[in-house]
Amino acid sequence: MGWIDLSDTTTLRRDPLWQLACSDARGTTPLAQDRPSQAPLSRLLACLGSDDNIDVVHESLLRLAIWRLTSLNGGERPKRLTLDIDGLPIEVFGQQGGSVFHGHVGARIYSPLIASLASYWQETRFVAPSSPW
Repeated sequence: MGWIDLSDTTTLRRDPLWQLACSDARGTTPLAQDRPSQAPLSRLLACLGSDDNIDVVHESLLRLAIWRLTSLNGGERPKRLTLDIDGLPIEVFGQQGGSVFHGHVGARIYSPLIASLASYWQETRFVAPSSPW
């Protein structure tokens, strides 16, 4: 997965490793189940990305992140969160939509944003080590 047009879904639909990775069922049960084809996935992404739904998707992701973080620590919310947002340059070939030439990288790239979240349940202070000199 990862191609913007979902053209890899047909190939991966019956791939045993993909079927196992995309299921929470135990044993070999997922091997008998097909994954969704390209058409339903495209409709789902179009629906989720519509102007009417994008705010709900954002709110849902935020609520899911908060729920996950509090469930990891017995219901207690973290004292501090660090959100790290970075671009992930992916070299493309041709004139794919959304790609631009990046002078520093020296190639045409697509740069999706990747966010990671770190949580702290107790206050921490960084103390620089004393110099050995």
